[in-house]
Amino acid sequence: MKKGGSVVLAVLALASAALCGQVVVPASPKKFTKRGTGSGAGISNGGVHIGRTERGPGKRTVHITYIAVSPVREWRDDRGRTVTGSLLAYETGDAKAVRGAFTIVKEGKVRLLRKGGTKPLPFPLAALSKEDQDYVRKLDRDNHQVAAERAAELESAGKP
Repeated sequence: MKKGGSVVLAVLALASAALCGQVVVPASPKKFTKRGTGSGAGISNGGVHIGRTERGPGKRTVHITYIAVSPVREWRDDRGRTVTGSLLAYETGDAKAVRGAFTIVKEGKVRLLRKGGTKPLPFPLAALSKEDQDYVRKLDRDNHQVAAERAAELESAGKP
């Protein structure tokens, strides 16, 4: 046994000397950089997060529904500049769930959708011409009146 054990040790010594004698030189200095868990080399964490995940206080998705409440027309500001588009009412969430009046003026601003545009343009109500301000205020009054009439009808029918 002593002879067999020494043969095994000799083979291991030769193998380790052969392995230790090899020096690996990287092709570029960045070849042996450290990688985080789940990054690179086709390794993925599969969407699993270990540890506590915190969301900031302002990080939530808000859906806004826009409703055109005027036909496409020319809007004029107090300096005489014009924008062609329609006035939008907007609600957070689903517009079908709105029980009261739609929001046309919020924090002194209205939303206009330019003709052919895709994004609403916030515009200060005070910056519109007097005629356009009166038009918006009339639409807003009518909007509140219709909402009040609808609520009265639902209440008389016994629906919440």
